[in-house]
Amino acid sequence: MRKMTFPILFILVSVLACGTQEERILVRVGDETVKVKDFLAVYRPQSYPSEEAELEAKKKALDKLIEEKLLVAEARSRGYEEDPTIKEGLQDVVDRALINTLYMKEVVEKGKASRLDAKRFYEADKILLTLSIIHIDSDTLGYLILEEFSAGMPFDTLAVRYSSHPTARSGGKAGTIPLSTFFEDPAFRELSSLKEGHTTLPIENESGGYDIYYLAERSEKKDQPPFKEMEASIVKQIEHMRQGKLSYESLERLLEEAKIEYNNAGLALLSKPSYALSEAELAVWTIKIDGKVTDSVGSMLEVYNRFPEGVPPQQLQAFAEYVAQRPALVSVALKRKLDRDPAVKEAIDGFIASQLRNRIYAEEVAAKIKVSPEEVRAYYDEHPDEFFVPERRKLSIIRTSSYSDIQQASSLLRQGQPFEEVARRFSDHQSAKRGGSIGFRKADDVSFKPFVEQGFKLAKGQYSRSFEVHNGFGIVKVDDVQPAYTKEFESEERRIERRLRGDKEKEVKAAFIEELRKKIKVEIDEGLLLLIGRVEEPEGESS
Repeated sequence: MRKMTFPILFILVSVLACGTQEERILVRVGDETVKVKDFLAVYRPQSYPSEEAELEAKKKALDKLIEEKLLVAEARSRGYEEDPTIKEGLQDVVDRALINTLYMKEVVEKGKASRLDAKRFYEADKILLTLSIIHIDSDTLGYLILEEFSAGMPFDTLAVRYSSHPTARSGGKAGTIPLSTFFEDPAFRELSSLKEGHTTLPIENESGGYDIYYLAERSEKKDQPPFKEMEASIVKQIEHMRQGKLSYESLERLLEEAKIEYNNAGLALLSKPSYALSEAELAVWTIKIDGKVTDSVGSMLEVYNRFPEGVPPQQLQAFAEYVAQRPALVSVALKRKLDRDPAVKEAIDGFIASQLRNRIYAEEVAAKIKVSPEEVRAYYDEHPDEFFVPERRKLSIIRTSSYSDIQQASSLLRQGQPFEEVARRFSDHQSAKRGGSIGFRKADDVSFKPFVEQGFKLAKGQYSRSFEVHNGFGIVKVDDVQPAYTKEFESEERRIERRLRGDKEKEVKAAFIEELRKKIKVEIDEGLLLLIGRVEEPEGESS
């Protein structure tokens, strides 16, 4: 069976485990609230010269969250929440939240790594194993290979003869690998105690088949950083490894729990062109989950976007399994009553809040922004400098720290040798491989200032005499000249309109938010705000 991984539709910040501190209310905006975890999701901790400066910076970071809550509070006060259109698309959000909550419980929580795990990984990471590998389909063949090895047959010869691993041609040599690579692998225990010159027994590979490892040499890393410096990254690495493994295992188990049934006769109808399907055929069920029909031929017509003439028969089962995954996982989540989980409620509340914000923003801000053609034209006429493009010159250079080389380069150029060839031969600048080209430059370019200054004194096709530059000497040539010009109004019209619209949007929004601040009470717990999101001082330092 083809392995599938858990479908992470989106990871909600709210489903991550939060401590009591992170659930505390930091700001009240009317009946709306901003919690500590909401603030920490947008704030980047840093050091400040004083508490006053820190408080001011944190309040500034809070402003966007407060503005969002003001919009939601006003929308609720106008009764927008009762509008059925606000909840359009809500079921999709609920399904996603259920699946993500299921993922958190089945994969993330079970894949947590302890400090002891991190310490074991750290010790294993010190050990370097120079390994060879033989991969075979059965353990029976594996034991026969070990008998030949015990009888004196070299491991590399056996690898060439029997292994289906990509390293077979090189005698199975897999190189030198940290033992930690196998930390979550069935081979870890045997490799931990394997002696040089010995092999493991056949070890079942999670992807199928069996592996035999031969240890040529065991050594240790030098200058490994202290455990304390690596602990956090090691924990993440272990959890990533575990979650990848659990994702496969849990998905297979959960899909079995959902009791999925496929109607092969119904699925076969999807191999017909859509126009050939009758009303009766469209109503034929294709997938059942826990005994309930979740899909029919008619509900799976989106497949024709990819296969206009029908699904190839050999791909029908894979397509059906893909379609069944989401409703199957939702079904399992509901059986486990995960719809009562706080994360699902937060997802629903967050979706409705975003819909309310969008609705009132559209009415009170977006709808009030008008930019006339006359305003666009006036802006263009009043800001000529903004649309003026100064002259640019395409330059090539020769730069060298050797006076002798620059003299030879000048001599060859006077003799008519191409500038590109001379630059490649004598220039020590990285542009030498491009024949000295440094592209188009403006007169105020500072990165190649001495070359640009000289280049803007020459005509197209001319090159300069040698001149001094920082720590060396240079020659510049003008390859091309792009004259100065003013951009046409027609080419800039839409950009100007967007800019004016953006400026007006900021003004209208600021005025509306100010109006709401006067109308809706905003309370910030300044004491709590000072306590959270602080940079920890390094050990040994005091404030």
